[in-house]
Amino acid sequence: MGKAALITLLAAVYTVQRCCGFSQSVDNDFTFTIPAGNRECFFQTMKKDATLEIEYQVLDGSSLDIDFYLYSPHGDLLLSEERQSDGVHTLETVDGDYQFCFDNTFSRISEKVIFFELILDHLNEEVEEQEDWKNYVTGTDLLDMKLEDILVGALCIIGLIT
Repeated sequence: MGKAALITLLAAVYTVQRCCGFSQSVDNDFTFTIPAGNRECFFQTMKKDATLEIEYQVLDGSSLDIDFYLYSPHGDLLLSEERQSDGVHTLETVDGDYQFCFDNTFSRISEKVIFFELILDHLNEEVEEQEDWKNYVTGTDLLDMKLEDILVGALCIIGLIT
């Protein structure tokens, strides 16, 4: 594929992304072992009006079960699940650090292997912040960043298709 055709394709994808209202999302996954009798907690900083999706699954260990807790930035318990093998939860966020914990304190013998995935949507920065930042960027730097934005949009759509 020629350079001009690739740029045209990426520009079209970027336009579709903007027109359809797709937002950039961040997807991270982790696997860890939690010993018997332990509790492991993780934190995720979120912005107001973003979306946080947490998916987890017990991959190995006796009974394939775990307790799961999700706390708001203010420390309020948002969700509590006991002895579950998996779960998927989505919530609209406010500013602050969300805490989610996997609790294996009920088990005296069996460690558990836990897989979890975080999908963070609508993390776009404030428009004013972007405009202030653009005042310091000139020339080809700005062009490079626009091409990077187009590439990110294309990769986002490819991710949605596959």
